[in-house]
Amino acid sequence: MKKLSILSFGVALGALFVAQACSSQAAAPEPVAQNSEALSSGLVIAEVYGGGGNSTAVLDHDYVVLFNRGTSAVSLSGLWLQYASSGGKFSGNPSDADNLALPNASVPAGGYYLISLNSNGANGAALPTPDATSDIGLSSSNGKVALTKTVGEGPALADCGDNGAQCTLGSDVIDFVGYGSAQQFEGSAAAGGLSNTEAAIRKGGGCVETDDNAADFDVATPAPKNSATPLAPCAAADGGTG
Repeated sequence: MKKLSILSFGVALGALFVAQACSSQAAAPEPVAQNSEALSSGLVIAEVYGGGGNSTAVLDHDYVVLFNRGTSAVSLSGLWLQYASSGGKFSGNPSDADNLALPNASVPAGGYYLISLNSNGANGAALPTPDATSDIGLSSSNGKVALTKTVGEGPALADCGDNGAQCTLGSDVIDFVGYGSAQQFEGSAAAGGLSNTEAAIRKGGGCVETDDNAADFDVATPAPKNSATPLAPCAAADGGTG
């Protein structure tokens, strides 16, 4: 009987060691994503230019280009283009001059959409035929542009965007671009400062998207694209597709 008891104890002890080893392996931590903001898998802001019509401007109007980096067409119905100065706040008033309710149009996968904005004069070449127009006037050097959804009766961003009140970039904000000395931006830093001869242009023809304005945009000669531009579908290596 004593021998049997010792044998039983040994079996039980061995089982305990095995159970502890399995428990330790199961408790190993899993990798955690470092970026808490969702990537824009569909529409993104692809180009921003604010020098339109100025004395040394290369184009006669400010403009923003939207791009669909996803795999299916996206409707613009219910979306807004919002602008705020580098140190200013976005307005949630739907009738504010810095807000544009986008028309009921569709952007195909790999397609561009050109929005012609304010002009400060007759200097510079004409834009390609725009797909939409607005009197929003962008700063030629520093500012913030957002593509947002409708919340209530107006655009999502309201009374935020400066150092004292940063906007929450949640699911109602499709894309957000700060350039120059903008007090809010996506990622590590804003895109570079612009000028009458330079625009912020998203890398990869609009495909690169890592939620980091400084990394995703080049500052280069404006190259506005519209819905007549040939489609340019994205690859997964550009940061993901929709």
